[in-house]
Amino acid sequence: MSDDNIQDVTEQLIRNVNNAIGDASLTEISERAGLSERRLAAILERRQTPDLADIRALENALDTDLWP
Repeated sequence: MSDDNIQDVTEQLIRNVNNAIGDASLTEISERAGLSERRLAAILERRQTPDLADIRALENALDTDLWP
């Protein structure tokens, strides 16, 4: 997979996370997901790339599939 494809996948994932979060606070979502608020913010601000454990935790916390 090329770097451009990885970037596209990451962008779509972050859009899906933002849509699923809606009006909930980062504090609430990070607590439900078991992620630090700093880690969640870094993912949403594209400073860090989520790993599979992050994606799974967010899917469970948000009760939705984030990918595909």
